[in-house]
Parts: sequence; structure tokens; C-alpha cells
Amino acid sequence: MVKSLAAYVDGKFRDVQKASRSPDTQAVAILTALQVAEELFQARQATADIKKSVRDKARTLLDYLTKVGRV
Repeated sequence: MVKSLAAYVDGKFRDVQKASRSPDTQAVAILTALQVAEELFQARQATADIKKSVRDKARTLLDYLTKVGRV
């Protein structure tokens, strides 16, 4: 797990370094951290959206089954 995480961060660091063409490794590290944090926040939002959708659909199905007397 740690090796794959390190490889992921290293890959992101190299991508940011190429895109920014900055020799300042501290600035590249900060930009990389921000990019990874943004990805995390987007993934969390997507997960929350999916959970809400599943809850809504489950509630609709349960309401329907209750209405037709199947529950």
C-alpha cells in the first residue's frame, strides 16, 4: 500500500514538475499536494452523490413496495 501510494505521489510530482517547468521543488511539492487534495475532494463528492442517489432510489422502491403491499 505504501509503495503504491509513494509511486502515485511521485508520478503526480513529476507531472506537475513537467507542466510547471519550475526548478523550485518546494513549489512543485505544494502544487502536487493541492492537486492530490483536489482529487480527494472530487472523489468524496462523487461518493456522496452516488450514496444519495442509491438512498433516494431505495426509498422510492421501498415506498412503491409498501404501496403495493409487498413489504
